[in-house]
Amino acid sequence: MNFVVSLDSDVNFAPETEVVEILQNVRTILATRKGSVPLDRDFGLSWQSLDAPTAVAQMQMKSEIIDAIETY
Repeated sequence: MNFVVSLDSDVNFAPETEVVEILQNVRTILATRKGSVPLDRDFGLSWQSLDAPTAVAQMQMKSEIIDAIETY
């Protein structure tokens, strides 16, 4: 199955299904800059690959996204 994670800022505090809740949590992980959460500095994604060449940045971000979603 494929799902789309959108970056709207609406938070649903009572999601209808577990899938909706998981997608919302993935959106939060992807939208959070690493180091910006005071009690969990490793939460989110780093922006270190922002200025890297496109191919390098894509591979670094793919790896980091997979690691972050598996961790959180």
